[in-house]
Amino acid sequence: MVAKNEIPAMHANKIADFYQPLMEEYLAVLEGNKEGYERYTKKQMQEKYQAISNLLNDCRRFAGNVKKARAPRKKKAPTMEKLLRTLLI
Repeated sequence: MVAKNEIPAMHANKIADFYQPLMEEYLAVLEGNKEGYERYTKKQMQEKYQAISNLLNDCRRFAGNVKKARAPRKKKAPTMEKLLRTLLI
C-alpha cells in the first residue's frame, strides 16, 4: 500500500513511529500485563498484533529501500583556470 501511493520515506517512518506504541500495548495484553481488552479473545489479539507488526515492518523496509535508491551528488567540474594553473608555473 505504501509503495502504491508513492509515500516518501520520511512519511513511512512517521507512520511506523505512530503505530509502535500500539504494537507494544498489544504485546503487553498478550503477555497478560495490561487490562481493558477482555472483550477480545487471545486469537483476536494475536491477529491484531500481527497486523500492526506487518505494517511496521513494511513501512521500515520501504523507507530503507527508498533511501538506498537515491543517486549520489555529482561533483562540480573544475574550471579551466584551475586546470591550467599547473601548466603556467
